[in-house]
Amino acid sequence: MTDIFISYSRDDREIVSQMAASLAREGFNVWWDTEIPPGSTFSQVIDERLNEADCVLVVWSRSSVQSNWVQEEADDGLQNGRLIPVMIDPIELPRGFKRVQTADLTGWSGSGSAPEWRRVVGEIRRLVEQPGKGATSAKRASKARVGGKKKRNARGASSGQEKQASSAQQQPSPKKKSGAGLTIAAVLIAALFGGGYYAFGTDHGHQTVSSTLAGEPPRLGRSAAPKAGAVIQDCDDCPELVVVAPGKFALGAKDGEPSSEAAEKPQIKAEIAYPFAIGRYEVTFDEWAACVAGGGCNGYEPSDQGWGGEKRPVINVTFEQATAYLSWISEKTGRRYRLPSEAEWEYAARAGAETPFSFGESISTRQANFNGQYPYAGAQKERSVGKTLPVGSFSPNGFGIFDAHGNVWEMASDCWIDGHKSNPADGSSAGKGGGCAKHVLKGGAWNGGAWRTRSAHRKPAGIRQSDFDTGFRVVRELN
Repeated sequence: MTDIFISYSRDDREIVSQMAASLAREGFNVWWDTEIPPGSTFSQVIDERLNEADCVLVVWSRSSVQSNWVQEEADDGLQNGRLIPVMIDPIELPRGFKRVQTADLTGWSGSGSAPEWRRVVGEIRRLVEQPGKGATSAKRASKARVGGKKKRNARGASSGQEKQASSAQQQPSPKKKSGAGLTIAAVLIAALFGGGYYAFGTDHGHQTVSSTLAGEPPRLGRSAAPKAGAVIQDCDDCPELVVVAPGKFALGAKDGEPSSEAAEKPQIKAEIAYPFAIGRYEVTFDEWAACVAGGGCNGYEPSDQGWGGEKRPVINVTFEQATAYLSWISEKTGRRYRLPSEAEWEYAARAGAETPFSFGESISTRQANFNGQYPYAGAQKERSVGKTLPVGSFSPNGFGIFDAHGNVWEMASDCWIDGHKSNPADGSSAGKGGGCAKHVLKGGAWNGGAWRTRSAHRKPAGIRQSDFDTGFRVVRELN
């Protein structure tokens, strides 16, 4: 288990190595990407270590303020209440971090006894060793909420705290709490060093695209033959599906695609020789609540992070919990529902496009919900919402599918394999699906940079891992 994740620029390796050595002597388990295991990708290991760390120590310098990687990692620490920022050069901090109080180490010589360094060590120790206090309270509370609780009779909820942690079905519109989790985390960070806070913008100005504005496709009855573009809904509480025709496409990133990684290659020719129906939207809190109310999903009620549930994508669910939802809806409807394979997902997300995004070579926060502070391929920075948005808040792609880029990471049924060489290229899942320790996530999320929302991008997640930026979309078989 990692105590401290150090985020830095490689230009600063010498001073960071001194920090890492000093922290190790203090008894901390420190990770600063000095070694990437064979068979793993850089981003894969970064994601794993960042997710498990109790503290994110960000080293701001002339070089690191120019790094999208460092800024993304700092954002992760800020959002989870785990950020300890230090500054080793007299610089202007990146937008979004100027109001977060930062420890000044510009004159630090590497001494473990220097007063300014002892102060940093003390704040790190408070994060790592006192989980009930300080900045880690936001992370620990989030983890506790992610664990969920079994459905109970409303009379059995004896405390306001229990009621607050209940599902969106019980609290349909907690609008007053919007963004509260991020603000609290930022204030806690500020308390560590004596001031400053930062919070993302709100979702004001975003409006859900109505079916009238989006151009409502024809609906398909249960007995009708499937036709590409038709919408299916098997019950009132079931996800809306759109029929996708068979076709051929290129799976993965092409050579030279900006920000592409080895795990997205080689790009291979794939053919899906059968039609299938895929969710028009990510599964919502309302749809999950219907499962719980119907006796399914093991009674688990995931946290909505205080953002409100209802039409927002359900989050804080694991691969195994998503599978429980799929089992319930399959039994309810008599149809086979499952997670999409990576090939099915990417085929549907691309909607015939060969570009990084279904919209073309670039993407904007006017088209998808992602962290606009990290635009794609040199584009201008944009304001971010800082949380999930209700599904359908942007226009659909060419297949009539909403939010394939951003909002939340979406689960695929494939086992995680580093690259596409062993992908069957026929629409089926690579590996053994639910029989593996890690599976594939696609699509990017509200808190990640634009590069992660590319159709080809992928990353691994543990089968029992849940997070506030991860949900899923369903597939229903038609044959």
